[in-house]
Amino acid sequence: MRLFVKFLMAGLVLGVGGLFVIKDMDGRPLLRFDDLRWPAMSLPEPPNVKQLFTKADDALPPGKSPQDRVVKVYKWKDAKGVWHFSDAPNPQGASATLDVDPNTNVVPAGKPAESVEPEGRTKDDPSQKAEDMAVTPKGMPHGRVPEIMEQTRDIQRRLDDKARTLDQF
Repeated sequence: MRLFVKFLMAGLVLGVGGLFVIKDMDGRPLLRFDDLRWPAMSLPEPPNVKQLFTKADDALPPGKSPQDRVVKVYKWKDAKGVWHFSDAPNPQGASATLDVDPNTNVVPAGKPAESVEPEGRTKDDPSQKAEDMAVTPKGMPHGRVPEIMEQTRDIQRRLDDKARTLDQF
């Protein structure tokens, strides 16, 4: 097997090297070292970022700064109960107008809704449907938050105990 690989490598070297020796009809070698150069590559010039921002700021009315810019957003709820947000008002009815400051990316946290159990059901009732539960955006029922927080504290206590044990050695 090793002998076969050696012959294969020798054939490959001779085959590629032969291209530099064998001549074509014009008397020149089929392949020259000049043909092996890398192509000239260049990157495009980066845009002038300062110029891009000044162009956007030129669209503002005189005396206004980019910090004064407020975006109007329209919101409405359709017949299925789905909220829609758009830069145009609801074409089929009324919509509320919100003024959004694009320089702010802080969303204030709201107070969680109180979980109200439907009549005849308890919190631990397995027949309770998901849509009946007060749910956070991540899908966790509000009633489980204290339980999960206690589990988290328990895990932290265990990790602290393990760290103290390891520090003793």
